[in-house]
Amino acid sequence: APVTPVASDGGSTTFQITFDPSSSGIRTAEISITNNDDNENPYNFTIQGNGLILGCNDALADNYNADATINDGSCQFSGSATIGEFGGILFSIDGTASLSIPAGALSSGIPFSLEETDSGSVQSFPAGYILNGPLYSFLPHGQTFLTPVTITLPYTSESIDLVFLSLEDEADTSWEMNINGDFGTGSGSLDIDTFSIYTIADWDEAAHISL
Repeated sequence: APVTPVASDGGSTTFQITFDPSSSGIRTAEISITNNDDNENPYNFTIQGNGLILGCNDALADNYNADATINDGSCQFSGSATIGEFGGILFSIDGTASLSIPAGALSSGIPFSLEETDSGSVQSFPAGYILNGPLYSFLPHGQTFLTPVTITLPYTSESIDLVFLSLEDEADTSWEMNINGDFGTGSGSLDIDTFSIYTIADWDEAAHISL
């Protein structure tokens, strides 16, 4: 309501109406404003709003919400899934590794998978590195993103020298080190902009051989 009277000759005021529906769907309300106009008292008008529910509206997701009307990027999947412009989270089958794709990182739906990889099927570690967790393939190899996505991997033993190592694919013979990971208890996270094979290792600086 206005804090001062509205002038009778061309006066105006502004006010806000909050729409807070308890469920989804169209809602209609009538606003009635008491005034001292001889022929428009009260002044009545109708307003309308559409109630929307944010949530995971992908029926294939583990956390599907049938009531959700707008995908808010919270959909979670296990093993494999098609994820698009709204983003989502893909977990490994055992739930220990994950890929978090934010909204806007993709322009269309892409089929993804997150698989644990046998260390014997890829290039062996160079001197100075000790494997400290499983290897994971983020597929399809070479997939790029419009904005960085976040991977989270488990590791086995606490260490002050944890690093991420990656290969472009199973045929790559040159491991690349990334020291920008964020490591917590039992797991580490890393922002990436392209897919490959990733793992966490201990880096022995004294024995390290430059890759």
